[in-house]
Amino acid sequence: GSMSNGEEALELTEHTHVDVVMTDIKMPFMDGLTLCAKVKENYKNTKVVLYSGFDDFEFAREAIRLEAEEYILKPIGAKDLENVFRKIKMNLDKEFDERRNIEKLNDYYQKSLPMMKEQLLTGLLEGRVTENQAVSMMNSYGMDFTAPFYAVAILGGDFRKTENGIQNGPILMLSLLNIAKEYLEKHMDTQVFMYLDRIAVIVKLQKSREIQDFIYHMNQICKMGARMLGVDVDAGIGQIYSQLTKISVSCEEAKTAFDYRILLKDSSQAIY
Repeated sequence: GSMSNGEEALELTEHTHVDVVMTDIKMPFMDGLTLCAKVKENYKNTKVVLYSGFDDFEFAREAIRLEAEEYILKPIGAKDLENVFRKIKMNLDKEFDERRNIEKLNDYYQKSLPMMKEQLLTGLLEGRVTENQAVSMMNSYGMDFTAPFYAVAILGGDFRKTENGIQNGPILMLSLLNIAKEYLEKHMDTQVFMYLDRIAVIVKLQKSREIQDFIYHMNQICKMGARMLGVDVDAGIGQIYSQLTKISVSCEEAKTAFDYRILLKDSSQAIY
């Protein structure tokens, strides 16, 4: 676009988001330095080339302060102008490539985020993460995991059974995972995820007596899982703790409780 004054040039820039503005310093209504300042204020990535018939040091210094890409003195030769725009094009191409790479990395980060969250939760279950590390990582992952109390449940089923000789354990485990997630998201504040060959549930509790609600809901999941999947489903539940780092202790207790299932007559239940 070609404009006769700075105000028209600024209006065009606002409408079309141009890559480069080339302007004389002396213009009616709005001079080139003011135009450069407004463009840089609103469109940081737009490049500005200033030219002038005055070899004035103050103009040049102001152009540098405003972060103009070039300050050219008239008369301007075609070769000089070509070199200026080749340089600007190289810089623009580099910026565009960097921006695309950042977008790709951000897309990859968003896709990886669920896995990274599960790795952090696994670290808490196994006692490999300090409280400061956990809080820092949760903040960076956008996880709100603060609560007065925490408890852990370990959920699993007897998936060694086969139908028609086909091993269906992994499929049944995923089905149980979905049952637990869909049920618990309606009733309690939990994180539900695969943990080795079992399903781990970390619950956030506002009051200590809510552990009874958690036991009840885990019992319901065991009954639902057994009915829908046709196998025995049990859960072990650890005690409640007020510290993040004690989640690993609750996890060990949940594993121990889960192992007691072989001693019980009634199948498919939560053991606290």
